[in-house]
Amino acid sequence: MGSKYVDNLDVHIKDTKQFRGKVGGKTQKKTKKRTKRRSKCINTHNKLFNKYSKNNEYLTKRECIHLMKNEYKLNYNNSIIVSFLNIWGKKINGNYVIMKDTFPKLFKGPNGFLRDYK
Repeated sequence: MGSKYVDNLDVHIKDTKQFRGKVGGKTQKKTKKRTKRRSKCINTHNKLFNKYSKNNEYLTKRECIHLMKNEYKLNYNNSIIVSFLNIWGKKINGNYVIMKDTFPKLFKGPNGFLRDYK
């Protein structure tokens, strides 16, 4: 009779440990919710765009140069900046500018200008 009582007591102790989050002396791993990485990247690109853009619609040549120098420590020749704006930009009032819609595309591979700086 005594051995049955001890066995029941051990089962009861094991059940109480499960309620504490422990099974067999080890803590259970909690599962983490995975968030979408892409949405974070887009938000950081939008924050970066809004930081350097004066009108929140487009980046001018000077604003693009400041963004690349301050954020990514990039210093390009004028001819490379002009070709960058000709490829990725849109002409507004006779000057090429980078629109807010095309800015996140600069970070996408394989052809994005800033694809190495995601």
